[in-house]
Amino acid sequence: MRTLFKISLSSRDIALIAVFGALSAFPLLLTNAFNLVALTHIPGTNGIYVQFITALIIWVGIGVIGKFGSAMTISVVSSIVEVIIPDGPGIVKPLLIPFNMVTGFIVDLMLLKSRSSASNRLIAGFFGIFRGLQTLVVQTFFGIPIHVGLPVVAVVCISGAIGANVGIQVLKRLYSSGMIVLRREA
Repeated sequence: MRTLFKISLSSRDIALIAVFGALSAFPLLLTNAFNLVALTHIPGTNGIYVQFITALIIWVGIGVIGKFGSAMTISVVSSIVEVIIPDGPGIVKPLLIPFNMVTGFIVDLMLLKSRSSASNRLIAGFFGIFRGLQTLVVQTFFGIPIHVGLPVVAVVCISGAIGANVGIQVLKRLYSSGMIVLRREA
């Protein structure tokens, strides 16, 4: 039987996935101190800064691991940790697990098919946009009218895209300093 996609992760990779997944979920705790939803009364506005930080951290993790499946697995771990954290969009958080799994898998496929590393700015931008689209899921769940929510979703998507691209700069610094070695799957 022939497999379409092979995900082979070492114990080091799994540990890094756990670390980056947990780290990327913790910006959600910032919503206690900087609650934009309380100011605007529009669900998802906290995503403007949360998605920037989250996309940055996850993209660095994708670059450090450098294997197919890393975007999906880090995104899933991050989503599971976000469910545990007592902040954010509450009841909607479990719905984001399959959403982030699918979007992470799409990014993994994009990296695989383009034979790119995590230094591809276009794919990083798409990743940030996909991360930002979870705001649309939250707003749809809460019944926010599209004319009110769509500008927030657009800003959150742009913020995520910028965050992932800043992650590329972090990766370049880590590569040039010798802290991590660029690994490519065969």
